[in-house]
Amino acid sequence: MVHCCYFRSIAHLGLGLLFLFPALPEPLPALATPPDPILAQATDLKTSLSQLLVPLRGAIAALKAADVPKARLAFLEFKRGWDQIDDAVEKQTDAGAEAIDDQVERVEDLLIETPNPDRPQTVFALERLEQLITTTMPKL
Repeated sequence: MVHCCYFRSIAHLGLGLLFLFPALPEPLPALATPPDPILAQATDLKTSLSQLLVPLRGAIAALKAADVPKARLAFLEFKRGWDQIDDAVEKQTDAGAEAIDDQVERVEDLLIETPNPDRPQTVFALERLEQLITTTMPKL
């Protein structure tokens, strides 16, 4: 008799919980890559590209100050954002995106792949990348 009442109480509790929580919330879909915080506020492609100039200019300033680790981090932050918008820029201006891609690879070779980067050469490459971006923005 005690067992019967025990199971009945559990059944009532279960039904009560069903009324309180009729459906479990659906899990959020997983993102392939987390969104870049720099680009989170961007409303259009031109704004996104403009916002990427911040870490790029940070890389230039850090390298001019001989802070190679900081320059690398800033450039990698830029590159992460560029990788997110590269295809969209390419759809609107193929030549501009291709020139930027080529320069990103050049900077990557000079700054990231080289243990002791040649600072003047790398600063020049970063400034060229900045110039390519600023000349591409009006075409978007």
